[in-house]
Amino acid sequence: GFDQKYTIYAQSFDKQRNILDSTKPVEVYSGAPPAVSIVSPKDNDYFSPEQKIILQSKLSPTNDGIAKVEFQIKDASNDIIKKCPSYHSDRLGIYSCLWRAPNKLNQTYFIQAVSYAKQSSYYGQKTPASYSEIVMVNVK
Repeated sequence: GFDQKYTIYAQSFDKQRNILDSTKPVEVYSGAPPAVSIVSPKDNDYFSPEQKIILQSKLSPTNDGIAKVEFQIKDASNDIIKKCPSYHSDRLGIYSCLWRAPNKLNQTYFIQAVSYAKQSSYYGQKTPASYSEIVMVNVK
């Protein structure tokens, strides 16, 4: 996990030899990120149009270095139709989000959970820490 904490110190000087000190605390990730997996729904589950579906995922091993888990829902064209974020896990480490199935019959959707680390960034943008398997659901 994010178990190494450091402080970066920097000094800058201007033409008049004024000194500006700066410090920045950082946490260093020392191992592989926890794997994220989808708990619910199950692969190839069936739902009705506009049915409320609870999306759930779990991290293994659980880790407080994760900022959020986002469920990405794609249609058959592989276009993301919804991003459903979950910022807090319950006492069992389950991240949940509620998704209402679109009001379209005979559709297939693909759900993937993506975890994002608290301290991971690339030019200020959060970068994914891990991806789950893809789960297919059907709306009939």
